[in-house]
Amino acid sequence: MSIYAFDLDGTLDRLELAQLARDLHAAGHEIHIVTGALADIGEWTLAAREAKLAQLNVPYTTIQRCFGSTYEEIGRRKKEVCDALAVTVVLDDANSYIRQLQYGNACVLQVMPKR
Repeated sequence: MSIYAFDLDGTLDRLELAQLARDLHAAGHEIHIVTGALADIGEWTLAAREAKLAQLNVPYTTIQRCFGSTYEEIGRRKKEVCDALAVTVVLDDANSYIRQLQYGNACVLQVMPKR
């Protein structure tokens, strides 16, 4: 089975990608939520992340919150987490994160913004 990493905001909160994550999980794949945050407050707390995933009805293996003071730092942290988890495929929407993730070992798929 494969190991997938999904960003949460702007990616997994899209209904079609939430369904993809559900289908992959049901097929036995690991689903890791790799989400960035500037601070451990408000919508970025672990409780808030868990609540959002419950609302989306998305099962997951782990939640990995990647903190940093800049988007580039968060992107580097996301890459480190994905490499450590041996992620096969990463889905993310943020250009600043994609630039960092592309230097990792996973196949990186950029989710384009909704129109």
